[in-house]
Amino acid sequence: MPTTPSKTRTRAGSSSTTTGVAALNRRQFINRSAGLTAAAALWSALGTRARAAAGASDAPEMPNLNIGIIALTDCSPFVIAHEKGFFKKYGINATITKGANWAAIRDSLSSGSIHATHMLTGMPIASTMGLLGSPKKPMIIPWMINRNGQAITLKSEWK
Repeated sequence: MPTTPSKTRTRAGSSSTTTGVAALNRRQFINRSAGLTAAAALWSALGTRARAAAGASDAPEMPNLNIGIIALTDCSPFVIAHEKGFFKKYGINATITKGANWAAIRDSLSSGSIHATHMLTGMPIASTMGLLGSPKKPMIIPWMINRNGQAITLKSEWK
């Protein structure tokens, strides 16, 4: 049985005709489109090899990992994970290497002498573009530890 069009009022006060099909407003359309686009992008980012290999092994991709740090509070996630044995728990032999400054950390990462690090947010972008004295080398940011909002908090009984 066909549905009969009905008149509805929108927020702006103008009338529109619907046919009983769930109509999306602009915000819902944008939200759903963004979600579908993100899901499609993530799915396409996984190549067929990655999809086939996903879950094939629980072994880490790189069992020997050299992590470069500068002794600031924002390196604490790496240092604490190393000291508490979190890397070993998952089969990673991690080494923490202290760098002298941000440029040294950037250059060590570019040359491959360290495999992971914490950096100022703009440094990977500058390296990818070859700006500010950095060699032009693409860098990927797989996750962010923080965005310059680091702090260490303790229970009062631990002071």
